[in-house]
Amino acid sequence: MMPEHLHISLAAARARKFLFALLLTAALTPAAASGSESFHYICLKCHRHLLQNSRPNVSYCKAGGNHNWHLLGPNGPMIHICLKCRLLVNSSGRPSVSYCLAGGNHNWHLLGHRGHDNYCCRKCDLKVRASGRPSVSYCPAGGNHDWIKY
Repeated sequence: MMPEHLHISLAAARARKFLFALLLTAALTPAAASGSESFHYICLKCHRHLLQNSRPNVSYCKAGGNHNWHLLGPNGPMIHICLKCRLLVNSSGRPSVSYCLAGGNHNWHLLGHRGHDNYCCRKCDLKVRASGRPSVSYCPAGGNHDWIKY
């Protein structure tokens, strides 16, 4: 039979381990940072892009089986485009470079800041809502973007 003081300290150690694991899980979960902050996710199998404030459901991927979600980063005011896969993301910083849909790593380019003006490139047909004329550099159709405001 175990002495009473050892039994209590063993239970306390288990409780500390559980609380530490709970705190670690909360710290590593993006939604824990702010209940209203949203994050960009992309499925590496079906290429679906979602903006959510918690990790998306993994079931029912159109490519078969479960989704394989990758966190790109938090939503924000800056408009980035990947020059390889043409994924457009509004982020608060440079999105994750890992797992480009075109293979390898993303090659992000900052187009500008999100706003209320609608722009469309005549060459690549990319549409953005920006707070001023977006960057003309690196049009996926070649050369520079040819933006028109509409």
